[in-house]
Amino acid sequence: MKSVTCNLVKVHATICAAKHERHSILEKDNPSSIIGPQISEDLYKEKLQCILNTFISRLEKSAKPLTKKQTAVLRTTGESLIKCSLNLKYRAHRSLENQLFMVLGLPGVGKTTITIAVSRLTVLLGAGVMVSCAWMGVAAALVDGIMLVRTFNIGGKPDIVILDLPVDKMFTLKEIIKADKLAVFHIDECSQLDIKWVWYLHLRLCQVTGQKEYPFGGVISIFSGEFAQNANIGGDKIYDGMMRFASGNPGNLHS
Repeated sequence: MKSVTCNLVKVHATICAAKHERHSILEKDNPSSIIGPQISEDLYKEKLQCILNTFISRLEKSAKPLTKKQTAVLRTTGESLIKCSLNLKYRAHRSLENQLFMVLGLPGVGKTTITIAVSRLTVLLGAGVMVSCAWMGVAAALVDGIMLVRTFNIGGKPDIVILDLPVDKMFTLKEIIKADKLAVFHIDECSQLDIKWVWYLHLRLCQVTGQKEYPFGGVISIFSGEFAQNANIGGDKIYDGMMRFASGNPGNLHS
């Protein structure tokens, strides 16, 4: 078997997620931007796997090493990003089916560490970029993100929403969320979401990407937050919908 080596000299500054440092990442930092002869999909996948392993290994050996749960979440997400990168390079699209993750826990368990790491890993693996959001401005600012309701033109009342955005608003939305490079969409403070907002988010991403046969337009979606905190006043909470679904499907209930 031909050996595959990973040159991470150009991206060493990005391997700092455990310290919450926010170094910028450029397009040249991902392996798909390297100009050279076309390699086989299996060889490219092996190279991406090597980058993922190296990335996780360095975080595990950092001053604030990852916990076992953090490592498991990052590795699982990384595998999806590898599939996304392979699709983009060899099939001219990055859409994935049923790639939805929930990162839940009380304050201090490392949710922010994971999402920052996923953001960098998205670029390093050549999948694209990650865009973060939250339902309100204060929460969005904490994750360097955008406001979900305003940006996606959902409106204050989920029952009164335009299903298909006009051309001008759709163009603006594509610019804000970097639709041509969007691989991961991160929603923070998910306990504050009305379940209808999640549905409209799905419709918007399908409209933006043009991939209406996939959930959330084939974009990897990460919901983070904690259900122990008070939810937003009014509306139908996201976890209420989950519990109703679970109660109607006994196989989904876990003690």
